Amino acid sequence: MNTNAPNCIDLLQSKPRMSAGVRVSVHSDRSGKQWYRLMKPAIKSVGRSSDRDRFLRVGKDEALLLARLDGERTIAEARALAAQEGCALSVEQTESLVLWARREQLFTGAFQNAANQADPSLNRRKASLTWIPVPLLQGGRWLDTLTAATGWVFNFPIACVVGLLWMLAGWIAVERLPELGDSLAGLWSPLGWLKLAAVWFVLKVVHEAAHAVSCHKFGGRVGEIGFAWMVVAPVAYVDLTDAYRIRSRWKRIATSLAGIYLELTISAFAIFAWTASESPLWLHFWATVAVTASVGSVLFNLNPLIKLDGYYALIDWLDQPNLATDGQQAFQSAMTWLCLAQTDPHAEQRSTGILLFGTASAFYRLFVIAALLWAAVQWLGIFGMVLAGVLVLALGIPLLGKIYKATGQACLQRPVVLLRLTLIALLLGGGGVGVSWAASFYDQGYPAAIEFVDANPIRTDVEGFVAQVWVQDGQQVAEGDPLLRLENPRLHTRLAAANAEWQAMQAQRRGYQQRHENGLAIAQRKSAEALALQIQDIEKKLTSLTVLAPRDGVVVAAGIEDMVGRWVEQGDGVARVIDTSRIKAIVAIPQTDLPGLSELLDSHLQVRVAGKVVSAELLSVDRHAQLVAPHRSLIASNGGPLAIQMDPRSDQATQLVEPHLKLEVTLLNPPVGLKGGQPARLVRRGER
Repeated sequence: MNTNAPNCIDLLQSKPRMSAGVRVSVHSDRSGKQWYRLMKPAIKSVGRSSDRDRFLRVGKDEALLLARLDGERTIAEARALAAQEGCALSVEQTESLVLWARREQLFTGAFQNAANQADPSLNRRKASLTWIPVPLLQGGRWLDTLTAATGWVFNFPIACVVGLLWMLAGWIAVERLPELGDSLAGLWSPLGWLKLAAVWFVLKVVHEAAHAVSCHKFGGRVGEIGFAWMVVAPVAYVDLTDAYRIRSRWKRIATSLAGIYLELTISAFAIFAWTASESPLWLHFWATVAVTASVGSVLFNLNPLIKLDGYYALIDWLDQPNLATDGQQAFQSAMTWLCLAQTDPHAEQRSTGILLFGTASAFYRLFVIAALLWAAVQWLGIFGMVLAGVLVLALGIPLLGKIYKATGQACLQRPVVLLRLTLIALLLGGGGVGVSWAASFYDQGYPAAIEFVDANPIRTDVEGFVAQVWVQDGQQVAEGDPLLRLENPRLHTRLAAANAEWQAMQAQRRGYQQRHENGLAIAQRKSAEALALQIQDIEKKLTSLTVLAPRDGVVVAAGIEDMVGRWVEQGDGVARVIDTSRIKAIVAIPQTDLPGLSELLDSHLQVRVAGKVVSAELLSVDRHAQLVAPHRSLIASNGGPLAIQMDPRSDQATQLVEPHLKLEVTLLNPPVGLKGGQPARLVRRGER
């Protein structure tokens, strides 16, 4: 028997010694209660340039006991000595603390070495396929110059001014949201992706530089700076492990949020530049910068469920430095209790909030991994599928192995656990089948987009300058009401010249008749008649200079008031007058469903929109399926259900993956408030 095995020795008579590399700092929570932060030095691993230091949090009693483990005293002696200073740990709590510290590699010497030999995994860090860092820089004295030049950005008065700029830029973005969306057109094209990647790269460099400068400014030490592969996506990172040196909790929070702070500031200035730009190229560029630096940064970095900026700000705000670890342990304990009926003795010490955080964090990590793998498959094709398969196997096999081992041991010790697992599996399977059935039942029918029947623009019959506008966007008008008036002096000149020429022709014709030159008189009469038709055409064009409403409805023409003085060509669209009671649904029918189209058209058609089911009548059906989307809001890049791919005939265009037929139906009694492009579905009678 190996008496040196950790499980076979009298633990209280052991003489462990705390590692000299463990650094201890004292902190206080909001109530003034002291707690101690232990910083465990990084373990150098084979094949890894550097591993990050790790923080551990303990209470006052635990810190008193650990501080007296010097390798000369036994654990029992150290406990007795700590008890004289107020340490109230029981024997069981003392043993649990020592075993925990040994697992965390806080000891050195024979006591720790014996544990490492018994379990070699304690002495190595497992490489994670979900996070592979590539360090590029190391923080140091070069940050002094950078901080001196840019550190003023993080001063409180400047931050207050920046906050006002955020509000102003946000108000502009909301007020001009449709224009901002138009400026982003083409973002998902290959060239647009390249521009987006370049903008993202620059923003991430600035983001991490903000973290480094703020940490250095407030007194923390900056570690590695570089990029890391998170599953299949590159992300930038900066090691702020030593940010704990910053005494002020609010400055630590400011350091955690410095990257988001600077990106939102860049976004605000990009909005201002966008409003001042006229070139479509610059409008697209500034809109891309504004959206990437605001929406992308906030949604990704501010989420506290993953260890990024939002998480580190949250743990400082809550005084919970081990929030992720505690949440993970609480989630694992809950799952162990649910599936194996095993109770964690430390579970009662964790709050419900910790359990909820751990549960949400676990499911969010699964969602992020699944989303990134799905994106890899969509964009990288076969290579993405191979990469996703390798990652799923590498991550899933060890996890399944642990689950199999734990459940196997539990079933052998307590056979009733097998019944518990069977019931849980049946419930999950039944729930999955129910959800799938409900989803498939709800998904009956075909995707559609709402549009107005009279959505075609009103086009001018003649060219000219816009002299006067009588309506505004959103104004109710009646059929025949004037919308705007054009001016074209050349038409008046042509009319005067044509009338004078016609009068001269009439005089010549009468002279021919008086001289009985009948042939010339007839020819002159025909020429005058042709000229009269030209005069009628000019007069019609002059009448068309006033553009009238073709029907009763609402004017849809953003910025029509700004058209005064603008030249418009014949056939240009100037506005739309929409009858809001006449609404249609543009439906996309997959080519594979064409054999059943006749049966569909013979049935009672209904459209589900805005939570209601409305009867509909067939308006039109295209004769052939095409790779062009029936409506732009139906394609995936605009949030629709139709998948797209690059058009092999053009580097800029996209096309549908599967051909679809365009079908239009009129809504007989549409709900009030429907908008163009609103999603809907075409269903049959009885389908909801």
